Amino acid sequence: MKNIRIWIVLILILIAGTGFTRYTSRYVSIHQSETTREAAGSVSEELSTQTETTELTTVSSYLTRLEDLDQEIERMRNREKETTAGYAAVKVRTENEWRLWQAEMDRVLDVLEKQLDVETRETLFQEQRDWVRDRESKAIAAATKQSGAALEEVEYNRSLGAETRARVYELVRHYENILQ
Repeated sequence: MKNIRIWIVLILILIAGTGFTRYTSRYVSIHQSETTREAAGSVSEELSTQTETTELTTVSSYLTRLEDLDQEIERMRNREKETTAGYAAVKVRTENEWRLWQAEMDRVLDVLEKQLDVETRETLFQEQRDWVRDRESKAIAAATKQSGAALEEVEYNRSLGAETRARVYELVRHYENILQ
């Protein structure tokens, strides 16, 4: 009879411990995700405000904006390093970085679409479609290196962000005579 009671107590302790561990890990990951989202949101809001107050009319203003975005993303990464960011926070951060660069690329493409002649615009958008396919292939290749690991999605987003960042700089430099 004593042995059964001991086993029942041990099982109850294990159940309670498992429940507490799950609750704690969910709470921590949600808190870290919210912190990272708030930081990314503040970066996006700050950059939007800069755009509204400063018209992007020269290549140097585009490049300055891109460099500012690089610095803000680096600050986000440093804040993340200061806290013990878990997988969820890293995932959210890499996705936010990619989205910020995508928004910048969309902004540059909108300006180019308005200012390019029809033939050049068609060429640019065909190049862009090819580039998107290539970017996706590279992201999938990067993610498959982590296949089955928790970081697979992080690598996918990181690759998308790096490729998109490079493309934005490439577009601004390639079409600098039109962005003047």
